[in-house]
Amino acid sequence: MRPSVNEASSEELELVHLYEQAPIGLCVTDRQHRYVRINRRLCEINGKSREEHIGHTIHEVLPDIANQIVPMFQRVIDSGEPVRGHEVRGETAAPGGEARVFLGDHYPLRSEGGRVLYVHTMVQDITAQRRAEAFLKETNEELEARVTQRTAELESLSAQFVHIARRTAMGELVGSIAHELNQPLSAILANAEAALRFMEAGNPDMQEIREILQDIVKDDTRAGQIIRRLRTLLQKQAGSRERVQLDELVDQFLPLIRSEALGARARITLESAPNLPPVEADPVQLQQVIMNLLTNAIDAVRSSTSDGGDIRVVLSSIREKSVTVTVRDDGRGIPAESIGQVFTAFFTTKPHGLGIGLSVCKTIVEAHGGTISVENLVPRGCSISFVLPLKSATAP
Repeated sequence: MRPSVNEASSEELELVHLYEQAPIGLCVTDRQHRYVRINRRLCEINGKSREEHIGHTIHEVLPDIANQIVPMFQRVIDSGEPVRGHEVRGETAAPGGEARVFLGDHYPLRSEGGRVLYVHTMVQDITAQRRAEAFLKETNEELEARVTQRTAELESLSAQFVHIARRTAMGELVGSIAHELNQPLSAILANAEAALRFMEAGNPDMQEIREILQDIVKDDTRAGQIIRRLRTLLQKQAGSRERVQLDELVDQFLPLIRSEALGARARITLESAPNLPPVEADPVQLQQVIMNLLTNAIDAVRSSTSDGGDIRVVLSSIREKSVTVTVRDDGRGIPAESIGQVFTAFFTTKPHGLGIGLSVCKTIVEAHGGTISVENLVPRGCSISFVLPLKSATAP
């Protein structure tokens, strides 16, 4: 059953309305490149009225960019094949007076005999997308430069740690620090790559791009903070004595060992007495003692259970005469037959241990006029404490 005349007219009017209100530019040109039909959006893109298009050639309407467009139209007429993804750059009469970028698809419209009579074109203004892509590319290059800089700083810091490790066995921290820095650096690269993929999909959501870039800045700031903490630890030469706040020293160190603790599912808490008095000590050497004790506690938690465990760092003061630092874990503890030898050089209960960590701790603590001790806890775990007088012994 054929539609009535009224029904056909209604459908035609609906198609005309859809063509006119389409969000992309649409037009039909004849073999002489004259406009025979154009919708509202393309008039806006070209900056001219419908009357200024119909019956006029592309050269007349768009003199500045016609040389980029006409060859594509002629190619469709001559070959009978569509041309897709044709990019044009330049100015139109639209307000703004600036070069823009347009993406066009051109299709042949044939007569019943197969001859190409017209070219139907779809045009999108992709200027904002191209600008965003250029901005993102520039930002990505800047971020890559930052990553390169951070990596160089990490290598420099690692070299300094290796130098310290020859004297104090601090080299155990290098892997943990590298992992700690790798997290924000990897996040920076992943976010940059995600943003690039998002842009390539077209029609970018600039708010989402801004959020991605904000995440990148946050991760870069985090990497910088880690590096600054490491520099603080390394800027003083071992052997120099000064007034040291042990609670600040421990608090400064904990972020550097966070990745290792997370890997062992160890939860570290710091409990410090209020108004803890400072001690006269070498901060680099005390940092080494704290590092060894915490590393041992993390290893104990890791080897005792797959569910992780708790590590408590407790700082206290006795009648303004000394400060005590205690590291407690709920691991398996030390075998009773071995507990008296843990501070002996080259003695170890670890399968792959060197037996120098606690020996170094004992040497450093005693050089500061202090004492160090160890005990097993009930029902499980181990506690190692060192006590430092507020006025240290003479430096060796």
